[in-house]
Amino acid sequence: RNAKLGAEEVNDLQKLKPDVIINTVLSGPAADISKHLVAKGSFIPMSSLSFIGAQQYIEAAGTAGAGVSISQVVPNPGLSLPVVFECAKALKEAGVTQAMNSAHLEACIAAKVLTEAMRRSKKTSDPKALLASMSSLGAYDTGGFSVTYGPNQNHGSKYVELGMVTREQKLRN
Repeated sequence: RNAKLGAEEVNDLQKLKPDVIINTVLSGPAADISKHLVAKGSFIPMSSLSFIGAQQYIEAAGTAGAGVSISQVVPNPGLSLPVVFECAKALKEAGVTQAMNSAHLEACIAAKVLTEAMRRSKKTSDPKALLASMSSLGAYDTGGFSVTYGPNQNHGSKYVELGMVTREQKLRN
């Protein structure tokens, strides 16, 4: 997962002649692949799962990241939603100086959901009671982004959006 990828590994990947590369690695190794391919003048369409951290990938890949698609499991942090404003304010108050990214927003939404489950729990210090509270949470609006938890619904959201990295090193949804 945190392995460094060099020219040799990217050359081995290219020899496979893939139609597409699906990155299931973190932002650093994914950026290494992009940089090596661009340096060789090669283009292989790439897509990444959300845990890559879109902004972290964009910063690591630089201009080599253009054209890479990244799945997002929360709304774009640039949208005008109450949860986006609330989370950005909380980050600022916590002393975070960088702009809020999708990883920040996802963590903030998760914290809001956990806090609500704790608020509803009969015994906040009992892990089983907290789990029962999560399992019965039902629909919960975090501020323009809703999640739903139930006995057979543990993922919270089915939201997935595909963004693409632009030449200007922005994520366009």
